[in-house]
Amino acid sequence: CLGCKRENGAKYRAAHKQMVRLKTRVGRYGLTIEALEALLLKQNGACAICGKSFDLSGFRIDHDHAGARVRGLLCVPCNTALCLFKDSPEALLHAAEYLRDNRD
Repeated sequence: CLGCKRENGAKYRAAHKQMVRLKTRVGRYGLTIEALEALLLKQNGACAICGKSFDLSGFRIDHDHAGARVRGLLCVPCNTALCLFKDSPEALLHAAEYLRDNRD
């Protein structure tokens, strides 16, 4: 019956919360769990920008907002930084120059 189906679905989601959440995240970008694991392996289990290690729960899937193409896996701070710079390479280069010019 529909009630039992809903109850069993809720029990399954509660018991497999992390995997259900992961499948939802990768599906949003047209990836599979296997493709995500391959990307994580390619990046040696670390952020593509800063190199900080993470597992399958502590990362963000970085993507091109114009075409939704997956670029890599990032830690939360690096992903946030790209967002704040509006994915602009020029703005990031200016920021790097600013930091170099203003060292103590």
